[in-house]
Amino acid sequence: MYEKILLVFAGLTLLQPRVAIAQSTSAPTVCYELRLGAWSPQMSDAEAAMHLVPRLVRLHAGGRLSPDIAYAMSRPLPGMPYWDHVADTLLLVWSNGFAPTQVRIYQRNGDWVGDAVAETDAHPIPPSPRPRARVSARRAACPTESPSSRS
Repeated sequence: MYEKILLVFAGLTLLQPRVAIAQSTSAPTVCYELRLGAWSPQMSDAEAAMHLVPRLVRLHAGGRLSPDIAYAMSRPLPGMPYWDHVADTLLLVWSNGFAPTQVRIYQRNGDWVGDAVAETDAHPIPPSPRPRARVSARRAACPTESPSSRS
């Protein structure tokens, strides 16, 4: 029983916003267009809806990320969504407290590539593989209004 509690606690610590020194409060807003491949293993429609990563994201100064994933029947979670940048890695995190989605992309030869992981608060024993999808990103012009979610 103690091991199960530790697993849940360790998972929750990943959701705490970390703001890198490089995230100045006066830095300009930057937008990226994200392209996701297919999730593997495939998720049910209900699971996929909780991990519907927006196609266009806006990285605000101070680590705030928009838009949020349109979760069904949940309230906004304080500190979510957020972004962090360390060295050549950009981390984007969305969560409703039960189903975090993490996108981790790396800058390689001028391109941003990486993967998305669909997490959950359920921790079966033995653990099942979490769905992953390949991700690519490119800098995009920020629209004057908030970017909309991918349909």
